[in-house]
Amino acid sequence: MNKFCLAAIILFFCYNSQTAISQTSPCDTIIPLTNMIFNWQDYPGAVAYDFLITWDSAFNSTKLHAIGLSESRFTISNGWVVFSDDTCYYWRWKPVMKAGSSSWSSGCKFCTHALIGINNIHEKMPSEYMLNQNYPNPFNPETKITFYVKECSEVKLIIYNTIGEQIGILADGSFSQGFYEVKWNASKYPSGIYYYKMTAGDFIDIKKMIVLK
Repeated sequence: MNKFCLAAIILFFCYNSQTAISQTSPCDTIIPLTNMIFNWQDYPGAVAYDFLITWDSAFNSTKLHAIGLSESRFTISNGWVVFSDDTCYYWRWKPVMKAGSSSWSSGCKFCTHALIGINNIHEKMPSEYMLNQNYPNPFNPETKITFYVKECSEVKLIIYNTIGEQIGILADGSFSQGFYEVKWNASKYPSGIYYYKMTAGDFIDIKKMIVLK
């Protein structure tokens, strides 16, 4: 065997043996129960993947265990059938090699949130994207937020606190053209300033609202 081939084999072996096992998403965030999507990096040489969700960070219990996945992705539709709203869980994955399973990745935390009902409030179609100021504002404990979608788009409407932490998801999915209204109930949150951010295609807008108890 010549030196070039030997060097190539050593390089390939080192790359595979040192490849980091890490999550991609979600990690330390809130996800909607309607469509729970877990993604991780492809692992060189893996023939399949195992996937695990548990209640505790030590992974001493099992909520869901999937084996022999063909892709570095796992989707759970209608998650409310299996998972509870406003509850935190932990997940991890590991590659399955021809010689057997590898080590588990580090655990990653995610919390669930059930999307509140969203209503299309007008028959007339909007010609632009728009995020309106919530009403009433200040409010206690519930307010309404309306937004316009000018064409079929992937829309997200997320609520943040003053330090930038994501605390709620009001919309996350595909919306057809229309005028929409969604309610947010802040009964479990303290008085203060909160922000809600809408993204749809290239459109981004952020507005401030006040909970006053």
